[in-house]
Amino acid sequence: MQDMNTLKERLEEVMSELGMRKSSELASYCGVSASLVAQWFSGTTKLGSKPLKALAKTRFNIEWIADGTLPKYRAGAPAQVEALPVATPEVFLVYATKRELSLLSKFREATHSGMELIETTADVAEKDGRKIREVKRG
Repeated sequence: MQDMNTLKERLEEVMSELGMRKSSELASYCGVSASLVAQWFSGTTKLGSKPLKALAKTRFNIEWIADGTLPKYRAGAPAQVEALPVATPEVFLVYATKRELSLLSKFREATHSGMELIETTADVAEKDGRKIREVKRG
C-alpha cells in the first residue's frame, strides 16, 4: 500500500517530528547541500543512499520516506520521537557574533566536500594560532 503524499510532504513531516524548521537543517543532518534538498522538495531528484542512511537513524521507515510505502514508522520504533540535536542560529545568538553566524550558515549550505574544506581550514587556522601564541610567549 502506498501513501499518496509527495516526497516534499513526507520530508516536511519528518522535519516537523524531528524539530527541524528549515530545509538547511535537514541538509546538515543528511550531510548534503541545501541545493540538493531543494531538488528533493521540487521533485527533480530522489533521495540517494547518503540521506537514506542518515534518516534510517530515525524512527521513520525509509521506504515510506523514499516512496510513500507504508508503514510510516519502523517496526519496534519508539512511540515518542525526540527532537534531534539540530543547531539553529537562535540557539547560538547568545554565544556567536554575526560573523560566526554567517560562517555557520555558509557551512550548512556547503556541499560535503565544501564542509570538509572549511573544517580543514579551521584546523590549520587553529594550529597557526597556537604557533603565534607560542612565539609571543617565547
